Amino acid sequence: MAAVSITTMIESLQSGDNDVRKKAEASFAAALESAPAQVVRSMLEAMASHPDESTRLAAAVFMLQPLETWPRLDEDTRQMVLRVFADRTLNEPVFAVRRRVVNSCMHVARVTSAWPGVVEGAIGALPTASPEHKESLLTLVSRIAEARPEWVIPQAAALAAPAAACLATGNPAPVRAAAAGCISRVASRLEDPAAITGYSAALGPILTATREMASEGAESECREVLSDLTSAIGGMNARLLLKSCAATVVGGAESIAATDSFSDEVRTEAIQVFITACQLAGPQVRSASLHGSLITLCLRLMSRVPEDGVMVPSAFAALPYAPEQLSTSMRDIASLADVAEDALDRVASSFGASLVLTPAMAAISSLVTGSQPWNVRRAAVVAIAVLVNACGRPSAAQGGAGAGGAHAAKGRAQGGFTREQRAAVLAMLVKALSADPDPRVRYEAARSLGRYAEALCDQHTPSARTACREMCSPGGAMTALAAACKPTAGHPLVVCGAAAEAIKHCLSSACPHEAAVERMPELMAALQPLLGTPSASVTAQALETVAAVAAATGDEFSAYYAPLIGPIRSIASSSTVIGTGAEAARVRAAAMVCLGSLVESVSPEEFKADAAATLGPIFEAITAASSGDPAAAAAAGSAGTAPAPASGSAMQLGQAALTAVGRIGSHLGPDFAPFLGPIVPPLLAAASVNVDFSASQAEDEVHPSSGDGKSVVVSLSGVGNVRFQMNTDAVTEKQEALSSLLDLCVSCGAAVGPFAPQIVAVLMAQVSEKFNGVCRALASSALAPCIKAAVEYAQGQGATEAAAVASVAPMLLASITAVAQQARQEVTTDGAPLQMAEALKDLVVVSLVGARDEVHLFTKADTPVLALPKEVVEECVLGSCSAAGMAAERIRVKREDIEHHGHTDAHAIVMMREDLKDEETILRHSIDALGYVIKSARAGVLASFALQAEPVLGPRLVDASNAVLHHAALCSFVDVCEWCGEHAARYVPELTKALGKGMVGEDEDVRQVSCYGVGALAESQPAAIAPLTSVAIPALLSVINRPDARSEENEFATDNAVSALAKLLRHCSEAVGADAPRLWTAWVKALPIRSDETEAFYCHALLAEQVEKGNPFILGEGGSNLPDIVRVCGEVFASAAAASGDGAGSAEASAGEDDEDDEEEEPITMASTETVTSMVGLVRGVAAKLPAAALATMVASMPENVRAALAMATAK
Repeated sequence: MAAVSITTMIESLQSGDNDVRKKAEASFAAALESAPAQVVRSMLEAMASHPDESTRLAAAVFMLQPLETWPRLDEDTRQMVLRVFADRTLNEPVFAVRRRVVNSCMHVARVTSAWPGVVEGAIGALPTASPEHKESLLTLVSRIAEARPEWVIPQAAALAAPAAACLATGNPAPVRAAAAGCISRVASRLEDPAAITGYSAALGPILTATREMASEGAESECREVLSDLTSAIGGMNARLLLKSCAATVVGGAESIAATDSFSDEVRTEAIQVFITACQLAGPQVRSASLHGSLITLCLRLMSRVPEDGVMVPSAFAALPYAPEQLSTSMRDIASLADVAEDALDRVASSFGASLVLTPAMAAISSLVTGSQPWNVRRAAVVAIAVLVNACGRPSAAQGGAGAGGAHAAKGRAQGGFTREQRAAVLAMLVKALSADPDPRVRYEAARSLGRYAEALCDQHTPSARTACREMCSPGGAMTALAAACKPTAGHPLVVCGAAAEAIKHCLSSACPHEAAVERMPELMAALQPLLGTPSASVTAQALETVAAVAAATGDEFSAYYAPLIGPIRSIASSSTVIGTGAEAARVRAAAMVCLGSLVESVSPEEFKADAAATLGPIFEAITAASSGDPAAAAAAGSAGTAPAPASGSAMQLGQAALTAVGRIGSHLGPDFAPFLGPIVPPLLAAASVNVDFSASQAEDEVHPSSGDGKSVVVSLSGVGNVRFQMNTDAVTEKQEALSSLLDLCVSCGAAVGPFAPQIVAVLMAQVSEKFNGVCRALASSALAPCIKAAVEYAQGQGATEAAAVASVAPMLLASITAVAQQARQEVTTDGAPLQMAEALKDLVVVSLVGARDEVHLFTKADTPVLALPKEVVEECVLGSCSAAGMAAERIRVKREDIEHHGHTDAHAIVMMREDLKDEETILRHSIDALGYVIKSARAGVLASFALQAEPVLGPRLVDASNAVLHHAALCSFVDVCEWCGEHAARYVPELTKALGKGMVGEDEDVRQVSCYGVGALAESQPAAIAPLTSVAIPALLSVINRPDARSEENEFATDNAVSALAKLLRHCSEAVGADAPRLWTAWVKALPIRSDETEAFYCHALLAEQVEKGNPFILGEGGSNLPDIVRVCGEVFASAAAASGDGAGSAEASAGEDDEDDEEEEPITMASTETVTSMVGLVRGVAAKLPAAALATMVASMPENVRAALAMATAK
């Protein structure tokens, strides 16, 4: 391509005429495709030698696209690229062109594997270069350090001195900024301790230079330097980098942040350096108490709200400080105060209560008094809530995950904040709320109490629950908040609304039910008057809090149902309008959610008279939000298109209405059936609404990753900045609609049956919804209950179970296929993989047992209600194994992350561990789904299992290093060997080795499945397992006889060991030999089975059967086992009585009072009705043969509920 033609091309590419530019872009792309080397050479010639600087600049810019063709370029052209870029970096005379060339060098470095001499040449030229060239050279090294750190690290020692010299006073600000950025970027990539220590000496001079530049007004350079420095000291070698200069860095950053004459943007960046150093410098910061300086600075900045301004202007519409009265500078100040508040939160989270809360509270206590200006008192109130909330989270100083050694032990001894400290801070906040003369301070006190309560509820710890109870106690914070809900001349409505909202946060799951009931009259007396205020926001807050009171008090709230249902329904239906536009929509939305809570407080029968009038406005709101004809919209959704979303206000109302419908429908259950007809079509339309996703080119100056809640800008290689936009209100509407559909399918049962085809069609379209994992998760979760409802409906119309399932077979098989296909490609982290795996499991279960909830009792003697076709089996195995494989890989990565980041803030480690638990649950559900497919297809699954499951799970069968993954592999291979019998014989040898090790392993889940596997193989392949009996029986007995065998974490494994022992004794008797009498006696004494219902049914039926047969080994020599047999029967009777409500419950249930903090699982059913009947006969037979005194002696040591159950069973 000739120089003249490339010049013309460059001019056309920059043309303001769209047609000319698009034509040039097409020609440029075609030339690159056909002759990339020629284009690259022509562009390089223009960049190097064209007389016009704008053309050289444009050539440097447009070189980025040709660089993408690097793999197709010949070696001579590649070398020409390296030579020209290196030459232009050093010799281009025009700074603007040179800067563009330097920026493009990073892309050159990324595409080539080597660029000899470029870094060395830049470093060598630094001492003698002009200031402008110094900036370019330093920027070049920085850019290459980003793209190819391995090229720069060997030259780090040579770079240190000339780069540090460029920081000196006298150099222009751009040179000092480039030097600081270069040093920071290189330092963050060093790994050698000596090199890191050498670079740490430059951190202090960087901050000195930054302060000087800020004084000179070089704001953009200062911000860039401080941002780079934050990244550097936040890297993986942060502690080593800060080891010798932590005080210097913290002091320098504080000096900049504390200087009022510097811009808020510069000070904000300095605070980020300050807080990052405090968090990561470790003992240096703690020993010097440098975090104390940060606390003082944060309090000072948080107090910078002017006398004629407020921190949250929109919330003070009722005060004489309207938002339009605030100048831009005031809003900037508020923004800086927000930064200071965030910094305070981060330092408190990092260091914990013992290091932060006590000194901070000592400083704050003097600021809350009436003698201080209102803005200082307000800052102190906000700081109290921030500190207490942050100190309640796990921190490295509290010995959280990853904190090790002596320091961790010390942190655990100091950990948390004390009850006295909590009482002190609550007293300060309550006093500020009750007695401060300024409403702005009272407002913040109310908000701070709410934030404190909200944080307590999120912690889920015993101490947090205790603290929440203290807030709800008589005379506590909630009492003060109730009093603050009453408006007076000097106490504006906005403060009342804040107090109402704080009460809502107090009334969380951590608030004891009895405390909420006790406070209910006091709270409702304060809240009811606020329902009729002229302030829309306060009315909405009051409605939301009334809903919270109803939710916390349950049935006891029913006394308020009659007086409130009419007025709140009136607000919801817009007959009582408060506010306009969005304000009115918020009030009506809050009223609709409140209606849902009100309805939940009364019985379906009591609500029946109000149902039509109450549900009417809710249905109308959903219809309005779904836009257009609901039936057509629903049909469009199932056809792959979707209706357009409604306006923002209508959508806000629709979302609230959807929430209300879900709650009311769940509460009414089958009684909601008459309303399904009018509500299902708009629900389907809302679930199908278009989210308006689009992608467009963004301006180059837009920072990647910026977003406004409805769009986000990302940088794509070879494309540039792209803005992805989506109607997030429409997404929320879809989520609420799908959530309501799920609730209705679960709670309304058979009543949903007539609508199942339409619902399933819409749900299946949303299973593969491209833009939102929550929608996919909800849609997948709703499929199984919807199809089960259709089966129940068909059976209710007289169809047999087989016929009912056959009638839904097409949509069931289509649903299984759709979910399986999505599961194998679901990689998002918003809950979709977990729900997808569980949904696949639930759908396969419907094919096994229809609408029955008895899949755990499904045995090899049973036949699936619907046989899965071969292609569906293949999809299920592929989907479940793919999901399991992806979860296994994420588990591996997350475990490595936790180990690698063990030294950082423990709060992050806690979140990582929560994510890890989610991944383990995904793996478990995926393996369960595979197990149910195996139970359905049996030998028909083996080909797919070998192809899909073996590569994923086979290595984990022999590798026990990760217990979670090993457990998953054991489960699948046990299932396939158990259900496929001799067809799976090739897996048995390796499996038996793994089972032998697993039974004596440390992990209780691995022990459980290993014990189960031994029993399963004893039943399905006794010849294969018989040689293992000499190892298996001692291992099983060791599990059964552990001191903690019946502890919560071990009981499931113990039950499976007991059952496996019986199966070995029964099916491998020859291998057991002469030990049979002793082992049968041990088995009887280990009964009953208390946790595993499947094994309980098996073992207790076996016991009854063998006793009836007079098995001497079961009865024991001279009937010595009879007391234990009677005891087991008594516990089974007690379990049956507890399940039927006949009085005698389990021993555990009758002993002591329930701990309200314990979540107790319902006791299992221990035996079938037939087994219980057999046992009753057995016990009566024993009683008839024994003298009354002997029988009394036999049962005397048994628990009271067991004796009662035996007495009932033996009564004539």
